[in-house]
Amino acid sequence: MLSDFSVMTLLPATDISRAEAFYANKLKLSRANVPVTGNDIAFKTGDVTVLYVYERESSTKADHPVAAWHVEDIEEVVHELSERGVKFEHEVQDLPGLSPDEFGIFEVDGEKVAYFKDSEGNLLSLAEPR
Repeated sequence: MLSDFSVMTLLPATDISRAEAFYANKLKLSRANVPVTGNDIAFKTGDVTVLYVYERESSTKADHPVAAWHVEDIEEVVHELSERGVKFEHEVQDLPGLSPDEFGIFEVDGEKVAYFKDSEGNLLSLAEPR
C-alpha cells in the first residue's frame, strides 16, 4: 500500500530563516509546491522527494544521518558544496577508526560517503554507490 506513495524527510529547525538560507543558498534546493504549516518550509529534491523543515523550540540532535542523497560523482558534489561554505565531517560515530580523504570523503566497502551538518546541526550525507 505505502509503496504507491512518495515519502518526505522531516527535519527540525530552531531558526527557520537560517535553515531556509542554508537549504536554498548552500544546497541550492528549490521550494516544493506542497502545503506547509506556519513558518515551515519544504524543498524539492530529486523527482519526488520532499525535504520538510519544521520550526520547533529545541532541536533533536541525532547522532546518525537523517537524510542522504545518492550522487553520481561525490568528489564533484563535495567540491561544489565546499565552495558554498558547507563543512564536511572528518569524524563520524558510525565509522569508528575510518579516516576520510582530505575532502571528507570516506570509503566503506567500495562505497564513497561524506557527511555534513545543516545550519541546525542535523547530520546529512552524500553517497556514491559502487
